[in-house]
Amino acid sequence: MEPEKRRVLSDKIVAVVLILLSIGMIVISYSFKKSRFDLPTSTAATFPRIVAIGMILFSVILFIQSAKREKKEKAAGADDYNVLLELKDEKLVIIMFGLVIAYLILIQVLGFMTATALFTFCSAYLLGRGKAKIWVMIAVAAGITVSAYVFFCVILKVIMPHGILI
Repeated sequence: MEPEKRRVLSDKIVAVVLILLSIGMIVISYSFKKSRFDLPTSTAATFPRIVAIGMILFSVILFIQSAKREKKEKAAGADDYNVLLELKDEKLVIIMFGLVIAYLILIQVLGFMTATALFTFCSAYLLGRGKAKIWVMIAVAAGITVSAYVFFCVILKVIMPHGILI
């Protein structure tokens, strides 16, 4: 399969996945608890909703650009290609999407700290293709988790979900 065809399909898959993820972010933001620090015009859910709407907007733009590129290629006489075969090559995208869904579920069960540490570690492992040293991935996961906790819970006073562990 030609690299340009792969990129068109990859862009479409990424756009659809990001739109679905953004919709999930918006839905989940409605379950955020009210904080005593919430302002009438801004709550803990305001920023995630703004980010999700931005992701939807840019994902739609990416999808439209990919469709235009595909239409131009077909007009130039390019052969059709099999979407199912292409999905086999996009395993990492699908696995990462599954990992994000698992993170969204586990954050309610295990709590923010534990789920974030697991998600960060697994993401680093997958994206690094297992080549990074384990202690480096553990240190990165711990650093990102602690940084996120300090930023959201300590500085912004956002109430994070507590699970069975932390």
